[in-house]
Amino acid sequence: MKAEQKFAAYLKNKPAFMSLLEALKTRWNHSGTWRGKLVLHECDPSLQEALAELLGGSFWGQSTITLTYGQWKKALSRTRFDGCDLQEVLSLVFDEPLEGQNIQKQKRRVQEQARFGEMTRQLAGTPAGRWLEEIRQVRGSLYTRCCAESEAVLRQWAEAMNQLPMRTQEVSLIAVYAARVLHDPHALDTGPVRRLLIQSLRWELTDDSPDEEKVWEESELLEQAGLLRDQVSNRCLV
Repeated sequence: MKAEQKFAAYLKNKPAFMSLLEALKTRWNHSGTWRGKLVLHECDPSLQEALAELLGGSFWGQSTITLTYGQWKKALSRTRFDGCDLQEVLSLVFDEPLEGQNIQKQKRRVQEQARFGEMTRQLAGTPAGRWLEEIRQVRGSLYTRCCAESEAVLRQWAEAMNQLPMRTQEVSLIAVYAARVLHDPHALDTGPVRRLLIQSLRWELTDDSPDEEKVWEESELLEQAGLLRDQVSNRCLV
């Protein structure tokens, strides 16, 4: 049995260590390592005794215990657990891989990009699919933001984009169109679906690149797409 397996078994067999192990897990998942100080609060006598047994010294009567990485490493160097990989030990204790936030973000980004790519393939040949492919090739900030959107938001936007009234030379009130296509008359009032629709319309109806942040009059873009706010406020009356 590897030293890490023995250390994990030792820790798991002492329930008093659980608060320490949870604190170490939290630190590791946050930063991918353990450096500096670890402060344990509300330490009961069983934890005080367990720490004294593992690390030496006395923690008796200390309801708050501060451990430093150097103290931990030095204490373990005098035990049979010297040199154990703490990440592997914690993974064995909790029966799950431990990863820092950076690694978690990288994995999440890969998953988001894979989902985005699959949706682009599913929508190939449609106006929505052409826009997704365009921003995927540009790989700018808009691509990053779209990848982070939920699948539900992207699918709602795609429905709205592909069935715009302008594609059949018609016009419709925004609320009526949203109710018919998205089953929610307020779906295009505000929020991510409307924002994506405005951005994709800017690409389709103007000469802007898909990643530009140029400000255009939203009502003008929507009107060109065949969507009207209402009969009065769609035009400024003076």
